[in-house]
Amino acid sequence: MEAVVVIPVVVILSMVLAQFVMIYHARNVTEAAVRNGLRVARGYQSSAAQGKAAAERYLAAVAPRLLTVRSCDVTRGISIVSIVCRAKVASVVHVQWLDLLLSQL
Repeated sequence: MEAVVVIPVVVILSMVLAQFVMIYHARNVTEAAVRNGLRVARGYQSSAAQGKAAAERYLAAVAPRLLTVRSCDVTRGISIVSIVCRAKVASVVHVQWLDLLLSQL
C-alpha cells in the first residue's frame, strides 16, 4: 500500500528536479550566448546585427531543442553594447500554464 503513495511522489519529484536542471543549464547556455554576442558586437568595425547573429547562432547550435523559441536584441551605442537574449525552455511534461521564459542580460 505504501508503494501506491511513494512511487508517484518519487516520480513527480524526479520530474521537478529534471526541470530545474534544464532551467539551470538553459540559463548557462543563454549567458554564454550573450557573452559570445557581446564579444562579436564589441569588435572593431563590427555592428549590432553581427553581435545579434552570433548570439542567435550560438543558441541554435548549442541548445536547439532545449531552447525552442529564442531571440536576442542588441543595443549598441558609442561606448556601450548591451544584449538581451530570451528563450523558452522546453519542459519535461507539457503543461499549458507552464511556459518557462528565460531572459539573460
